[in-house]
Amino acid sequence: MHTLRWLFVVGLAVVSFGFILPDGQPVEIIGQDVTRQAINPNPPAGPVKLIFIHHSCGENWLADYHGGLGLALRDNNYFVSDTNYGWGPDGIGDRTDIGNWWEWFQGPQRDTYLNALYTESNRFGDYYSRLPNDPGGENQIIMFKSCFPNSYLEGSPTDPPPTGDNPLRSEGSGWEAHSVANAKGIYNDILEYFATRQDKLFIAVTAPPLMEGETDTAHAANARAFNNWLVNDWLADYPYSNVAVFDFFNVLTSNGGDVYTNDAGQEIGNHHRIWNGAVQHIQTVAYNMSAYPDGDSHPTPAGNQKATAEFVPLLNDYYNRWQSVAPPAVAPTAPPAQEEPEVETTEEVEAETAEEAEAPAESDASPADEVPAVVQGLIESFDLAEYWEADSDGEGSEVTAFADDEIVYGGAGSVRIEYSIVPDGWGYYGHSFEPVQDWSDGNGLSMWLRSTDESGITLMLFAGDPQSATPFEIYIELPGDDDWQQYTFPWAAFERAAWADVGGLAEMDPTQVVGLGFSFGTEGEPIEGVLWVDELSLVTGAISTPPEEAEEAEEVEETEDVSAEPSPEPVEAAEPTAAPTEPAVSVASTQTSPPTESTASPVEEETGGGLCPLATLMGPLVLAAVVWARQR
Repeated sequence: MHTLRWLFVVGLAVVSFGFILPDGQPVEIIGQDVTRQAINPNPPAGPVKLIFIHHSCGENWLADYHGGLGLALRDNNYFVSDTNYGWGPDGIGDRTDIGNWWEWFQGPQRDTYLNALYTESNRFGDYYSRLPNDPGGENQIIMFKSCFPNSYLEGSPTDPPPTGDNPLRSEGSGWEAHSVANAKGIYNDILEYFATRQDKLFIAVTAPPLMEGETDTAHAANARAFNNWLVNDWLADYPYSNVAVFDFFNVLTSNGGDVYTNDAGQEIGNHHRIWNGAVQHIQTVAYNMSAYPDGDSHPTPAGNQKATAEFVPLLNDYYNRWQSVAPPAVAPTAPPAQEEPEVETTEEVEAETAEEAEAPAESDASPADEVPAVVQGLIESFDLAEYWEADSDGEGSEVTAFADDEIVYGGAGSVRIEYSIVPDGWGYYGHSFEPVQDWSDGNGLSMWLRSTDESGITLMLFAGDPQSATPFEIYIELPGDDDWQQYTFPWAAFERAAWADVGGLAEMDPTQVVGLGFSFGTEGEPIEGVLWVDELSLVTGAISTPPEEAEEAEEVEETEDVSAEPSPEPVEAAEPTAAPTEPAVSVASTQTSPPTESTASPVEEETGGGLCPLATLMGPLVLAAVVWARQR
């Protein structure tokens, strides 16, 4: 791995506007601030539909657990969809090399491909977060990016684009015609189409750099020259404001000291950003290869997080500049029907409530008898559930988890957790979040659970300093009736673990969530079973207390000790604005996962409150915390 370090000598910078690398080589600042009359990095006032054409690097950049771009776009009011391998007519999503952009935007099947692209509203996976409601209409912003093999360009840095037929059209990056000149020609070709669509904003994202060992000095210099041409020359004579470039390549060629530390926010380095009120495209580090290799040329999370921090304010400015010249409007269409959940009328709910009041205390009501929960403010759908981790004691206990597309409460899948715990053993399934999550817009958590065996598990939240987080826990009795049931937990129900380190948080702080997991432990007796989890969400409003618990509270005046009983009725989830929030532009990333719902009747609470069983589980829970720490 290539580590970049530089020394910023203030006096030299002031006098010569240059910098010194550790080997003593002077590096001239390349690029300059490009100031316009009105730089506006503010997010759009209303939701704007954006689609991103990409492959694996774009997937990592979007992912909550990696680059966090999806979160930042969500928090800046963009409704994001994407394409990946296998998408679209003729599988056009497979083809995203520079030569393929002619196929997308100028080829004989262009209209077929673009009609599908402009009307696409789905995510290719739930690894990134987005606004919960589709605002309707076509995608207004089209982002497109080629992958790092496209940074291996033949020719010379100053080669001009061809004027006639271009042999790179519809060809991949491995073709011998993949050169600086022909790549320039492709972008000139597609610019002609962009000029005919003033109702769309096209964002060309440059291909990321190759790592040392996968390229050489000459090819890396060609890539640098081509991307500088895109930023500085391609649009020089273009009279409209509906096309812009983000130099992903340049951003990924300097770091903060190693591949796991970025230099976002630093004055020196290689950047494409808004800086001191100007759009800045600058290079102070003479390096044309990846500064963030992750075993290959895929950038590390640190590199992608730097790109997120620099790109999103630029995107806002590009959008505001485009809107300022009043592009032709696209007639909106009605939002998808599924975005308007069917909720029973007040009269129907009151009638059902009256019937329930007359019914016996114990009921075998099925989910169909309940008011459907409104699923908004979703944290994790568990449609993929591939970024959480399972672990166990290594002494015979086992925990395995995988996505289940057959037993599902909502969406395309749930997570199925199979556990078998030996006496005095432990198992764990959970995830750490980067960056820190702010869940304070909700009053608590909602999840849907389903279990095959009657047993107890512990839901754990970790909050505070990511390096020394404080564990909070709540015990859950699983009824084992193999039916979905909703569980809701107010923040106050999570009690600081007795085994937590000295210091840290005294109470659960939903503005500082860094991890969530399920702990399976036992003392003396083995336990085994299957737990499904789906639709982990934030909830707003009052969180209902089970009837049995409310009666006990009236009879015995004591400090509330809330057990995680199933909710008597599905609880309304948070409004869209209550989704987990990130800084508008985060320099870190986040990973999320889905919850589970159940319709079983509430289980009787043990005497003394729901947290009493934790005394016997202290060992397993401590080990679960060790697992969580290791995940980080």
